Amino acid sequence: MKLFIVLFCLSTLAHSATCKKLQECVELSDQLTGQKTIFDKKILPFTFELNRPLEMNKENAEKNVSEALSIFGLAKIPTPLPETSKLIEARDIRFHSDFPSFEASKNKTPRVPDTSNPILITYKGVKGADMEIIAEQVRPLLSRYGRAVPMRDGSLVIVDQATHAKKVMQLVQKQDFPLTSEEKAELALEKKRAHDLEMARLKSGEMHEIGPKAKPHKH
Repeated sequence: MKLFIVLFCLSTLAHSATCKKLQECVELSDQLTGQKTIFDKKILPFTFELNRPLEMNKENAEKNVSEALSIFGLAKIPTPLPETSKLIEARDIRFHSDFPSFEASKNKTPRVPDTSNPILITYKGVKGADMEIIAEQVRPLLSRYGRAVPMRDGSLVIVDQATHAKKVMQLVQKQDFPLTSEEKAELALEKKRAHDLEMARLKSGEMHEIGPKAKPHKH
């Protein structure tokens, strides 16, 4: 019995550990999951340190380290190499498209990973739904660098941390329903009014720029 307890403790230690330096946490996560993360030490210097130790095991390593990276404005994305990811600054996710991709719809809910790593969801709306309006409604749920872009084919592309993208997708499913002809007409009128107001504002600004300037006072 004592031998079993000793072996159990050794097994637990071998599959869980703590870290405080962010760089060490990334390396520890790789050891626990059997993956590899490449990064430039300029964006992940050894000085980055958490305010308290981060405990990880094989099951929660990816989730925990992704959350820690997010705190420091970093994100992990896949590379063409097998089992290999790289770190980028979170603000640069708009320049990348090689995220894990998922398809969703009113009746299709993909299994999204429970991490802070960025993903891409292509949501296909029902016929007659207005994805532009839905995009405006869900944008407050996005993280700082997340995006919700309506497409011409009636779909909505969501790019964000997986945990945020999942919440956005759930709200989109609730708001995804066809509009009546009256609602469409009202929305078209509202868009025209907003466009006219914006054009009037821009025209007013241009007139202000090219208008007569006050003559300097003579002393």
